[in-house]
Amino acid sequence: MKKKVSIQLKNIHVPVTLHEGIENQLNKEELKRLLIEQVKKMLSTASEVRSSVVLEKATVLENGSLFKHEIYPGRVVRTIHNEIGIVTGIRTKKMEREGQVSVVLPGHRIWYFNFDEIFETAATFFEARCIRLEFSRKELLWHEGDSAYLKVPEGQLLPVVIGKTSQGITHLHEVGNSSIRTNAWKVNRIALDQCLTEFTDEQERYHYASSEELFECYRKYVDKKNIKNPDLKRTEKITEQMTLFQEEIFKLQPSLFERANDVIKELFKQNPKCMETI
Repeated sequence: MKKKVSIQLKNIHVPVTLHEGIENQLNKEELKRLLIEQVKKMLSTASEVRSSVVLEKATVLENGSLFKHEIYPGRVVRTIHNEIGIVTGIRTKKMEREGQVSVVLPGHRIWYFNFDEIFETAATFFEARCIRLEFSRKELLWHEGDSAYLKVPEGQLLPVVIGKTSQGITHLHEVGNSSIRTNAWKVNRIALDQCLTEFTDEQERYHYASSEELFECYRKYVDKKNIKNPDLKRTEKITEQMTLFQEEIFKLQPSLFERANDVIKELFKQNPKCMETI
């Protein structure tokens, strides 16, 4: 079985000689190109330079682990909590007590993880995506973690996730689950609704219940008039109603609970009291 190994080398110091006065004859870019060419030549011909390569550290990665360069905005990943999500951004600087990789998870949660808490998965865009919330749709707004299809000039619809927004410019990232980095675009925030579409057709739309349908479903089950067994104790009523609500959600939006939410479904089955908290 193949294993991924991360290797870290010590710094290599390459001596480069410049003729006297040449730095005054060349501009900054020309001098830079000259130095790069000399370094390349030294590394390809000088045996003493090649022999100076020293291994600093070697780490064997666990199965499913990813190198840092394999984690990019738009990649479908599995988290350390066994949830499926899509990377929406990567911080260049590590924040105290927070990870560097932001991932949108089921329920439209944006969580931050460290690089070693992210793993590869075979899950697809359809299984991992979070659709726009109803209030955002009415206001024609898009937020980080929303997913859609980008209309490209060739006539194709590319699956994308909404990334970070800065100074009115929003980053769109093509969604994929391979180690090859996907495409990214910068779009003016006010133009997002013109270049994005949420679904490819009505059949796909049918697979995703809008938040309005979910709220309506919830209101139906919390309404006292709809309680089938009024003689039950309060906690028993809550458990029964929330169980019915949960079952209807699974029917309304099955893809929301596929794979990524297996842990939550199991938690509900094993701990009925969780319903009371909801």
